[in-house]
Amino acid sequence: MKKFILIVMLFLIFSVLAKESEWSKYQGRMDWFSAKAKCKSIGMRLATLAEFESSFKASELKKWERDGIFYWSSDESSENTAYAFDAIDGKVAGDIKKGSVHVRCIK
Repeated sequence: MKKFILIVMLFLIFSVLAKESEWSKYQGRMDWFSAKAKCKSIGMRLATLAEFESSFKASELKKWERDGIFYWSSDESSENTAYAFDAIDGKVAGDIKKGSVHVRCIK
């Protein structure tokens, strides 16, 4: 029984670590176009709102507060605007693509 519990605990730990490693380190603030290019240059992409929401519900974004609150998503709201995700409150806001918003990328 102890071995089973240990195996389950290790599985859970590695699952969390693997999920966290899907996100890049903090990339800074930049406009949406530069953010897309930056993510592509490191072999990643901007996350969708659904991916942000999933990570938010799993409490994976809490530690991002020291870097910034709103992060660009890949979801566009119009030709000139895209959605940013609030990593602290889980809210979504539209912003002009030429505006400066925080960036993290996902695999």
